[in-house]
Amino acid sequence: TGFGSMVANAIAYVGAVTTSGTVASVAADGSSFTVTTPSGQTLAFSTGTNSALAGSLQTGDTIQVTYTNGAGGALTARSLTVTATPTAAQVTGTIVAIAADLSSFTVQTSGGQSLTFATGSNASLTNGLQVGEGVQVSYTQGAGGTLTAVQILGTQSGPSGGGYGSSSYGDR
Repeated sequence: TGFGSMVANAIAYVGAVTTSGTVASVAADGSSFTVTTPSGQTLAFSTGTNSALAGSLQTGDTIQVTYTNGAGGALTARSLTVTATPTAAQVTGTIVAIAADLSSFTVQTSGGQSLTFATGSNASLTNGLQVGEGVQVSYTQGAGGTLTAVQILGTQSGPSGGGYGSSSYGDR
C-alpha cells in the first residue's frame, strides 16, 4: 500500500522568464544563440547541456524562448518555440567585396545597388567565392534589416564571365 510511481509531464523552472524575438545567430555546435527582441535588445543564450535545443534554429527565425538567469547574469535557454520562419528572397549580381573573416560579402546588382550579406553561423557559404564573380544569392532579412545569405549559386554573369553555371558555394 502506498507504493507507486509518478510521471512528470512538465518542468517549471523557478524564476524562469519568457521573451520573444528574432534569431540573430546560432553557434555551429548548438551551444548558444542570440536573439534580437522587438525593442532592439540583443540577448545571448546558452543551451547548457541541451545543445539539441538550438539544433533546428536558423538565423531570421522568430522564436519564443523561456530562460533562467544564472551566475554572473548568464542566460540559459530552457525551452523555445519557433513562431515564424523567414521567407527567402533572391538577388543576382557580382561579388564586389568579401570580408577577410568570411563573415560577410557584398554584391552589386545590375541596377547598381550594393547589398551586404552576413553569413550568420555558416561562414563556409563564402568558400570559393572571388571578387568579380557573378552569383545568385538566396537570403533572409532579419531584425534591423540585416540580410543573411542562406545559399549562393554561381552564374554566368559578372565581369569575369563567371563560368560556374549553377555551382553551389554553400547551403545550410
